[in-house]
Amino acid sequence: GRGIGHTGPPLPAAHPFPALTGWSYLCQCAYSAGVHGVARQCALKLWSHFTEEQATGHFKYKLAAQPTTPPALLRQFVQSVFIFAQACMLEAGLFSGQLCVGGSLRAGQLGRLGLVQRLMAAQEAAG
Repeated sequence: GRGIGHTGPPLPAAHPFPALTGWSYLCQCAYSAGVHGVARQCALKLWSHFTEEQATGHFKYKLAAQPTTPPALLRQFVQSVFIFAQACMLEAGLFSGQLCVGGSLRAGQLGRLGLVQRLMAAQEAAG
């Protein structure tokens, strides 16, 4: 013959959907729908993938993951950190005027400091 042969019907093919991308989209959709608990849990999944806790209790962005991570996923990670912070502030009442309402000022301040640590790690990830 003069060729390979008859071609078969085309097969639909797609790349598998990355789990981290799914968590990031679910985080955004849940936050938009006002389901902050689900948004926080999704953000925590992304957080645990991109960060590691240091011996001092601070969080450090895993720079080794950056070269292999698509830029779109890094952007979604940074967005999920802001979503997490906003959801925590709304649910726990960590606004500056409400820090000491009904309890110790220290607990509210520690909650806000934890959010600031996360935001600093997101800033580091954003480059």
